[in-house]
Amino acid sequence: MLEIKFKPIGMVKVLDEDNKISKIIIFRDFVDGLRGLDEYSHLYIIYYFHLNEGKGYSLLVHPMGRRDLPLVGVFATRSPYRPNLVGLSIVELLRLDNDGLLVKNLDALDGTPVLDIKPVIERVEVLKLPEWIR
Repeated sequence: MLEIKFKPIGMVKVLDEDNKISKIIIFRDFVDGLRGLDEYSHLYIIYYFHLNEGKGYSLLVHPMGRRDLPLVGVFATRSPYRPNLVGLSIVELLRLDNDGLLVKNLDALDGTPVLDIKPVIERVEVLKLPEWIR
């Protein structure tokens, strides 16, 4: 079996849970990689669900753990209990600092390891969503 290893580039510091404001602290070795990022409004943040190691997963889940919602495949949800503990959020970049990024709408907990950052350059004209998510 192929073994995949990741090296975190930083970690999440939740600043304001109510307003969904977080700082992504970038480790010193990776700070130069932020150059030019402030020219984008939105970013993809790829992170690791470190608190879910060893907890397993199910391929069929009720979204958000709510039994009143239909049973769907784990890949049709944002469940952190997945075959690979990788998370992805689209965030609004509020500010670029010397040691990291201030962002809005990051769906990650305090201390979460950040694996990568990529600028959002696509535009979706029509977004289709299942009825249960509304």
